[in-house]
Amino acid sequence: MVRSALLLVMGCFALGSAWSQHPWFEAYQRVCEDWEDESAAAAYLSFCREAPATEVSADEALGFRAAAELIYANHGWNPIEQWTTFVEWRDTLEAAIARSPDSPTLRLVRLGVQGNAPKFLGYFREIEADKVRCERAVAEGVWRAHPTFEQFVLKTLAEL
Repeated sequence: MVRSALLLVMGCFALGSAWSQHPWFEAYQRVCEDWEDESAAAAYLSFCREAPATEVSADEALGFRAAAELIYANHGWNPIEQWTTFVEWRDTLEAAIARSPDSPTLRLVRLGVQGNAPKFLGYFREIEADKVRCERAVAEGVWRAHPTFEQFVLKTLAEL
């Protein structure tokens, strides 16, 4: 009886970790759902600076980092620093996409940034192309192994 209970508990932990979300996706989803919270932005930036890029490509890690820097800069009070950060990390994100143009994850990140950037910054020209690429990625099952993230992607696309 005790052995059966122990096996059941161990099985639940094993299933829980198998069903747990990809850490990079989970962190990105969390900050996107609460990007106006400065502590959430700081936590995401810290994650992107410190997390090993073993589960994502180097370009995807760089894209997530660019999003983190841009989201965190939104909470700054100095407009010159905000602009400098925006230009630097926008260009970093664009360079990552130029190296990995078929990455739907990078396209999703850029879609999120462009969809939330103030229009006066002029960073909105790829929204429709990125949306189409992300819709195709969902149809192809790119994020199927991460159902929570896939639902987040679908919700994001529906809100555009």
